[in-house]
Amino acid sequence: AGLQGAVNYLDKAFGAILCALEKNHCKNNTIVIFTVDHGIELPHCKMELYDGGIKTGLLIGAPMYSNTTGEICERLVSNVDLVPTIFDLLNQPIPSIIEGESFADVLQKKSVSSPREAVFSMMHSHGKWVEARCVRTLKHKLIRNFSPIRTLETPFRLVGGTQKERPILELYDLKKDPSELTNLAEDPKYKRIRGDLDNMLLDWLTSVDDPILHGPVKTPYYQMAINGLFQNHDNGYHSCV
Repeated sequence: AGLQGAVNYLDKAFGAILCALEKNHCKNNTIVIFTVDHGIELPHCKMELYDGGIKTGLLIGAPMYSNTTGEICERLVSNVDLVPTIFDLLNQPIPSIIEGESFADVLQKKSVSSPREAVFSMMHSHGKWVEARCVRTLKHKLIRNFSPIRTLETPFRLVGGTQKERPILELYDLKKDPSELTNLAEDPKYKRIRGDLDNMLLDWLTSVDDPILHGPVKTPYYQMAINGLFQNHDNGYHSCV
């Protein structure tokens, strides 16, 4: 009920913005983008790298491309792609320091292919949730878990009445298994796909210098605890953290 109320309130608030644009004669020269930063806050969604957690709503209204109204584009895009796309839509050069890939050509119907071969996501915990990274293509997803956190307690994840520890590697065929319930990481038929996705993930982690490559990531909680331990010690020890 709380979720329904929040969605209803959001709908009214967004409607007020659109009405204000029309009332002030800005509707025909304003690009409107509606999106969020993660999926819904439910098990198997937020705080995890399944599609329910990393897929987000994205609605774009660009008056200069009104002929695309109401169309759904099955393309891979990431939130980091929004800034270069806006530059493109405004016919402005994209600064070299901007990350992401513009998908303006998709909106303009100049391209039928996705600007991206894959999208990448991460879950960096603060000690409570799983530390994980993933790569997703249109057909498959590979998740690497870096901490032994058990799966969230949901009916389809319970095994024999107890929670099952996450495997280090998870691989899903998104076309056959959109709910991501059947882990194919150990299936010999998917060995090549698993290898290809692992290589893509490693290339991305290296390109962004992900700290997970250099060892377990120290959480702020750990940092405060270890600093306090050394600061309060009276034997002359000094923290080297």
